[in-house]
Amino acid sequence: MPVKLSLCYKYYMNPMMLAHQYEIWSAYPEHLKAQMEIVLVDDGSAEVAAKDVPRPGGLPKLNLYRVTQDIMWNQNGATNLAAFCAWGEWLLITDMDHVVTTS
Repeated sequence: MPVKLSLCYKYYMNPMMLAHQYEIWSAYPEHLKAQMEIVLVDDGSAEVAAKDVPRPGGLPKLNLYRVTQDIMWNQNGATNLAAFCAWGEWLLITDMDHVVTTS
């Protein structure tokens, strides 16, 4: 099934919020998860990288990218990378502390 929606997030050393997002995403209905992807860009986290945050089963397709240098004020670059790497017909680019629910 083609990807209809790409949810794009930037991550920077916020493991508690990412873990919360994982819980939300894994609870999405299966028919929705089949039509979407999550594009997550770690913007050079030095302490707790996104790849180190435990992921539950049942997530939608997740594409994780990492900027290897912690460049000050690089949020726009991380946003651009997420948009470039997304495959969906539609993009929703938002921040890690914004929760997208299905209700």
